[in-house]
Amino acid sequence: QRVIRMVPAQIDPMQPPKHMHRKAPRGPAEDPVPVLHAPPEKLSKEEREAWNVPACISNWKNTRGYTIPLDKRLAADGRGLRDDATTNSQF
Repeated sequence: QRVIRMVPAQIDPMQPPKHMHRKAPRGPAEDPVPVLHAPPEKLSKEEREAWNVPACISNWKNTRGYTIPLDKRLAADGRGLRDDATTNSQF
């Protein structure tokens, strides 16, 4: 008869791990709170005009070639709001 001796195999300490520790995805903590909205209201023409945001007007680019009135161009960069039209006393 033969006698077989079982010896554990040597483990290489530099070998990368054979399995990865994976974290399970976390479930939601609690149910999301429903967002309650008031029923939509029809806006009047005055309210709609008050909420109207004018389009951006550039003094340098006009790719579509629109004719933009001068008062709109001046209002775009705020020149009409400044009051620094002072002349030099030496003039």
